[in-house]
Parts: sequence; structure tokens; C-alpha cells
Amino acid sequence: IIVLEAADRIGGRVNTVEFGGVPIDKGAEFCTGEIDNRVYELAHPHSFLTSYQPLITANKSIFVNSSGGTYDNYLVQNLIAEAMVNVLFGEQLKHYNGSMADFFTPRLDELLLSKNVDPQLSDALKYKIPQLECVASAADSLDILGAWGSSTYTECEGDQILKWKNDTG
Repeated sequence: IIVLEAADRIGGRVNTVEFGGVPIDKGAEFCTGEIDNRVYELAHPHSFLTSYQPLITANKSIFVNSSGGTYDNYLVQNLIAEAMVNVLFGEQLKHYNGSMADFFTPRLDELLLSKNVDPQLSDALKYKIPQLECVASAADSLDILGAWGSSTYTECEGDQILKWKNDTG
């Protein structure tokens, strides 16, 4: 089976959803990678892209609980990074025959328990971390992503979060 996508836009995996009565395209927010990435090769000469990386460093982020208290940004960023790299896309993923949610949820629980993470922060991370992968995969839920299929995705080398410039730069 050969699947071709053709549209009058440059983008990635697109999932159009209704949000506040307006259709929005999820999944084409970022150009992921620079090497061997045809989208990057087309967009870069025209300066259509800028890195989102400077906006997600710990000193640019603030994590606040529902009471207005703040969490240590470095702690939160490190927990997210460890969960994404070592748990969500760990070596066991390619051998799992089920959804990403079924694979990831119990392993994230184990990680957060092993790190003695505050229960309120733990609950927030159980929401936030899957949300990050859903944005990258243009999915509404990890339940609809297959674990094995997700393990076979090959990233292009380079900046994984190049965003499309808009009128704000």
C-alpha cells in the first residue's frame, strides 16, 4: 500500500479538529529536524522557521499549581525529559503490542513514585507529559497511538522544534 498526501500547504502529520467553533490543524505546528527533511529544505531558504528551543528552557518556564504555588522549573523539566526519553521511548517500546497509553501510563507511575514526586505535581505531569507527545504526534490521546508503530518512527537530525514564523516572529 502506498499512501500519498497532497495539499496546498507545507506541513507534517495533520489532524483537523474543531476548537471553539473554528477548525484548527494539529500536528503541523513544528518542522521536526533539519537533516534529510524535505520540509526544512523547502522552508529554510525563505526564513520561514525559527527555533522554539529558547522558549522552553527552564529559566523561561514557570510551573504553577492550582493554589498559585510554583514548582522548581529544573525539577519539572528534568522529570519531563526523563519520562520522554527513558520511559515513553525506552528500549521496551518496540516489543510492546498495545497502545502508547497502555505502555506509558504504568511506567510513568513507576518513575514518579521512584522519584518521590509530590502527588499534586505527579497528577499534573501525568496530564502534561502525554499531552506533549499528543501534540508531536497530532493525536488526541495516547490511546490511539500504537506502541510498536511509534517505536519505528525515525527522527531527522537537528532541531526538533522549529516553529513556523508568524506575524510575531
